Amino acid sequence: MAGNTRALPGLLQQPLLAAPLKKLIESYNATPKAQRQAVLDHMMANPKTREHVRELLAEQRQQEQAKAQKIERDNSPGMSL
Repeated sequence: MAGNTRALPGLLQQPLLAAPLKKLIESYNATPKAQRQAVLDHMMANPKTREHVRELLAEQRQQEQAKAQKIERDNSPGMSL
């Protein structure tokens, strides 16, 4: 993640974004740009924080996959006999 200090606005626009992940992203985005790398470094250096972020991202991926599967089912043509 080194050097990745940009804001993450696109993620915040997703309606199904889990509240804890949204809060984490909003907090990061509120951090002054000059301090963002230090925040990321701290998150990655702390095993508990790193694991928590990993879990939040995994939860988000699961939600997105479930949503995509629902959309696929809803849009697939039904079988007719």
